[in-house]
Amino acid sequence: QQLQQLHQQQQQQQEQLKQQRHQQQAQVQQQPGVRPAGAVPGQQGAARPDLEPSLLFETEDVETALQLAWPLLGQMNVTGLVSSIHLIAKLADVDAFGKVQGLRGLVTDARFRALVSRTRAVVAEIYAPRNVMRIMWAFGKLGVRSHDVDAIVEKISRSALSHVHSFSPQELSNVLWGIAKMSEAKQLAQSHPAAMLALAVMQESTKRIASFGAQCLTNQFWAAAKLELKGPVVNAFVNTFLPQVRSIMFKEISPQGVANSLWACAKLRIDQEVALQFCTDAAQRASPDLLRLFHSQELSMALWAVAKVVGRRAGGQGCGGRRLPDLDKFALAVAAQAHGRIDEFSPQGLSNLAWSLATMDLVNHPAASDFLQATAEVSASKISTYSPQAISNLTWALSRRTDDAVGVFFRAAARAARERHEEFSWQDLAAVV
Repeated sequence: QQLQQLHQQQQQQQEQLKQQRHQQQAQVQQQPGVRPAGAVPGQQGAARPDLEPSLLFETEDVETALQLAWPLLGQMNVTGLVSSIHLIAKLADVDAFGKVQGLRGLVTDARFRALVSRTRAVVAEIYAPRNVMRIMWAFGKLGVRSHDVDAIVEKISRSALSHVHSFSPQELSNVLWGIAKMSEAKQLAQSHPAAMLALAVMQESTKRIASFGAQCLTNQFWAAAKLELKGPVVNAFVNTFLPQVRSIMFKEISPQGVANSLWACAKLRIDQEVALQFCTDAAQRASPDLLRLFHSQELSMALWAVAKVVGRRAGGQGCGGRRLPDLDKFALAVAAQAHGRIDEFSPQGLSNLAWSLATMDLVNHPAASDFLQATAEVSASKISTYSPQAISNLTWALSRRTDDAVGVFFRAAARAARERHEEFSWQDLAAVV
């Protein structure tokens, strides 16, 4: 009920914010010297360089934002350029691309490339914490990599190191999250300027742990795991953040925050007893009604994390031979929930769930068995869309079953491995065999 109320409050706040922005946009466009949308650059009404264009650019898709930004590139100050990229990232996040063909089309769009190139030319002026936060978050959200983007990130990372202490909690959180998202394309070396900035942010955040809200806490905890950095700064950060996240688990944290925190707990090098207790606390509070609020990706992420912490076990025994009934109950509740919503899951999501149930030695329980049989039937009919790793994980998990539907999947998996063998690593082929 608390999560539902929180979700409703967030929706109401977003609607109010949207209305306020529309009102501000109308007011700005009525000001003298502000170019209305569609006016010719250089004529009366041209935009002032000091005007932050996020109000002018309050638009519904990326295409329109690029159309508005293009004629103003030479007039925008650094805040205007950062705001433009930030707005495009927000629109892309909700798939509002318009005529632009998704992220791939955006990366190759001459207008966007010119916007980034222009930003690189003035990167030395990106110093204010708010601008640093917005540009790092935007590049992380978009996942774009280029020489210009890399140069911007490196320059900003070096300059921001000297004044991390002046960043607000939200700015610290969003910067760390953005760096972590950018590292998905290419893992950062510990000596990379962005990695050094991430460590500085962790160190500052550890000092100010009490000032972070639930979302900032979980975002930073996830980012620390994603970056895979090592050292005393990271250890101190994790040891400080984990108890804080645990203390508000299921009180203030959203389903996404819960899933991200469990995933981070599984990825970070945390003492196994501490990690088990963290997962147990989450499992004890995860009722079937609460699990209905989880998206499919959040369900698979949460169960994968629990299975990773528990580790492979024989005969239903947990770590050190102990049984873990709370975690078993959680896993079976997730399996039941996933069975009823199986069409919502991606191939990776289904394979992660199947792998998790097999890892926890629960494949013979009725709830898990029903899910696995349904997964085998669905996967066999769509095997051509599955990645080699998804096929490999499903094969390993379903080999614990002997249902007729499983036989159908095995035949489909063998055929896919034979026809697509060049796509498979030797490990994936070995698992199928």
